[in-house]
Formats: sequence, C-alpha cells, structure tokens
Amino acid sequence: MAIHEISLASVFGRVFLAIDLQAQEASIGDTVSLEPPLPSGMKVHECKMTSIVSRCQEGEIVKIRLGHVCQPGWEIHRASGEILEAYEVADQGGTCACFGMRDLEWFETFYGLKPQEFQEVSPGNVAAICQASKSAHVRFELACAVTNQATTQQLEIAPWFAVDKALSE
Repeated sequence: MAIHEISLASVFGRVFLAIDLQAQEASIGDTVSLEPPLPSGMKVHECKMTSIVSRCQEGEIVKIRLGHVCQPGWEIHRASGEILEAYEVADQGGTCACFGMRDLEWFETFYGLKPQEFQEVSPGNVAAICQASKSAHVRFELACAVTNQATTQQLEIAPWFAVDKALSE
C-alpha cells in the first residue's frame, strides 16, 4: 500500500487529503486558483484546488483521510451537504473559510468506490474505507476557499458555495 497526499495552505492553517491504496504511482495535480461563479452578494478572497489521480483495481481497499491542522483561535464545524464532505472554519475577526472534497456517495456513483466505514476522528478530520467495485482511474480533489471580513450571512457562507462550485467544475 502507498499513501499519496495533497495539501493546501490557508490563513487558518493547512488542509490535506491522503489516499492509501495499492497503486505505487499517482498523478498529483497542480494547485490552481479558481474564481467559481457565486450567487449574488457572495464573494471569496481566495479559492484553490488540487487533486490526485490514481488507478484503483476492482476489489481494492482504498483509505481516504480528509483533515486539517488549524492555527489557534479558529473554530471548526462540519458543513457537509449533498455530494460534499466539508468543514467551515472561522476566527473572531470575521474571516471565514471552508475546505472539502466530494462525499462517499459521489465516489461510489462515479467510480464504484463502495463505502465500508466512515468515522469523524475529531472535528475537521475524517477517515473512510472504501472498496472498489470496478477498476477505474479515480480523481480525488481537495478545495479550500476564504472570505475576509464576513460582515453578512451571505459572506459567511460564500466559502462553502465556492468549494462546492470548485469541485463541480
């Protein structure tokens, strides 16, 4: 088994996505800055994404870990939605952020990765075990978005919408 990890640095710390699978080789994507279309009244100051692509063989066990290393003074809570496994992070100064990946149902639908276990290890850190029901090249993506001085509810939730849009493109 080999562990392949991608990470993104942000104002609140670092987020990571680690994939543990049999494939010794994986293609690590570049970190790209994005400007996803957002509903009126929403904006983010930063949105970025990176990815890992690897071949999963039928029957293979794939371990997925999504997590963060946060700076002191930030609060975190789960903010998952339809096809999105995400966490929102905020500080007392009005900076709001979100990081996430597609959820396990999405991976099962598109790549045949059947969830076997899912556990929230600690706030902002989850671990999952899936089994591949078919062979496929799987793209695992990690996105993060930040809004500074979130003075309205629209601005507070904008990072979540940006992450969702980034992963949808």
